[in-house]
Amino acid sequence: MRDLLLALSALILLASCPVVAQAEARPFEMSFVVPSTVALEAETLAGRITIRSGLADRARIRGQVKRRPSWGGFNLSESELRRLQEHPPVRLDGSTIRLERIADERTWKGAAIDYEIELPRAAQVRIRTESGRVFVEDILSGVSATTHSSAIEFRDVSGPVTARTGSGAIVLRLRGPGDVAVSTQSGDVRIEGAESALEVRTQSSRIEVDGSPGGTWSVESGSGSITLRVRGTTAFSVDAASRSGQVSSDLPVVGTTGGNHRIEGTVRGGGPTIRTRTRSSSITLH
Repeated sequence: MRDLLLALSALILLASCPVVAQAEARPFEMSFVVPSTVALEAETLAGRITIRSGLADRARIRGQVKRRPSWGGFNLSESELRRLQEHPPVRLDGSTIRLERIADERTWKGAAIDYEIELPRAAQVRIRTESGRVFVEDILSGVSATTHSSAIEFRDVSGPVTARTGSGAIVLRLRGPGDVAVSTQSGDVRIEGAESALEVRTQSSRIEVDGSPGGTWSVESGSGSITLRVRGTTAFSVDAASRSGQVSSDLPVVGTTGGNHRIEGTVRGGGPTIRTRTRSSSITLH
């Protein structure tokens, strides 16, 4: 009988866990009439940010306010969470939507907000966050995201693109021209559809780039392999070197080589330069 009671108690406890988790998430929703070229400026400490295209004249923002469990001693009360839910740090400032830093330091450090946002396709997006995955899809006038410790993924974006993270993977699927700047300390980088100037920097991660250089490509990794795939019949110049790894090319490079560790020359008569470096891994050009 005692064993049966213990088993029933365990089942009740397990069943109650999802209910508690759901109760701690406090939703809110806001909507603004905006110009098609609206800008979004976001500064957050914690929480996921997801942005997709929506109507051409409206922005829609859904949020989930959550407690960060005992983070740094800032264990927010239910009334503090409710106040943040009722007055989220979001406002329309002319033609710019601002997701603002929370003024109260205790609330800033003790709460996390997950955002799901719909914007016009021609919007511009700029995000700065400490921790929380950033995902942006189908935004065509420029996207910038900087985070300290999370992954960044952009799908079907164009215009100037910047993605910087301290310790997370970066995945970009580009649509159309626009200069690209990417950096990460310890996450892999994968870029598809690069058509303009490109700059990629990593400390210890793999880099894969696919596209047609319409400007200079500068690609460097401290200790990760680099794979570059150039589309079609693009003409370009190449300067690729690895201190201790092999450098190879499937394409007809006319120029000089430095043994297995360097290739320098032109492909199909030359054009924009691809310059790539790594200290201790391979470089492959397809």
